[in-house]
Amino acid sequence: MPIVKEAAPKYVPIAEDLVLGEFGDLLSALPEVEAVLANYEHGVMQTWTVVNELPDVTESRIYALEGELMDRFPDMGLDFHIIERRGRPLNEIISLDLFSAYWLREEN
Repeated sequence: MPIVKEAAPKYVPIAEDLVLGEFGDLLSALPEVEAVLANYEHGVMQTWTVVNELPDVTESRIYALEGELMDRFPDMGLDFHIIERRGRPLNEIISLDLFSAYWLREEN
């Protein structure tokens, strides 16, 4: 899972890079997941999972993978969010500049 951005002013420490990498690897198995956005502030890694549509089955699968990540890193403060684009371009919803690291699914 390539992390395509690491902003120097908001550097994500090594342990958090590992957690984000693991989370991206887990979520990349779900074709509905388009991106994983992250910030690490005040001892908590906040992640946003981006999908276009969020049917219940996809939401349940994402929640299960979030639980798996919490099991893998029980001492890490983790806070999860889901962004449902509903056909809108991601840059109309939120700026990637707000995140210290992110993974975007490569388009075919």
